[in-house]
Amino acid sequence: MKQLNLEALKKTGDDNNFEGNKRFNRIALPQIIERTSQFVPHSSVQKLLDFFIVIGSADTDPAVSETSLAAADALIHSRGSDYAGKMLQILERFIENAHEFKEESVNHAIVLIGTLSNYLDKNGQKKLIQTFEKMLQLLARSKANGASELVNRAICKVIPLLSRFFEERTK
Repeated sequence: MKQLNLEALKKTGDDNNFEGNKRFNRIALPQIIERTSQFVPHSSVQKLLDFFIVIGSADTDPAVSETSLAAADALIHSRGSDYAGKMLQILERFIENAHEFKEESVNHAIVLIGTLSNYLDKNGQKKLIQTFEKMLQLLARSKANGASELVNRAICKVIPLLSRFFEERTK
């Protein structure tokens, strides 16, 4: 599989394939990656995760958003054992800088961290402590401070998956 050129893919056919009404073009990439994730080269993992979380998750069509999450999930399942540490770094960025991203992107990153937790070794689990604490801080925010119901629900779903690594912090 050749290196994926997402910028070239974005510009095929017309100026707004991913933002316009070309649903097929927006949904095709995630569907292809979901089915071929085991063949994605290491050099494309970060670009694809960023793409699926930043662009795909915030798509106006819920089917495209869901397919992007499914593709990222498949990528983690097929490549997580090899690249869990790098994937965690990518996903942590969305939690640590949640205010810079759309709530859908943060939501998808939280869900994917839960998926990735099954592939983390002891070193990865130690790195997860700060992210876990940041999730708890996001959960504690008030609506006046930008709390998002979507993000809060995702955090509540993923906390049981992560809390097994931090028993003393979850009491």
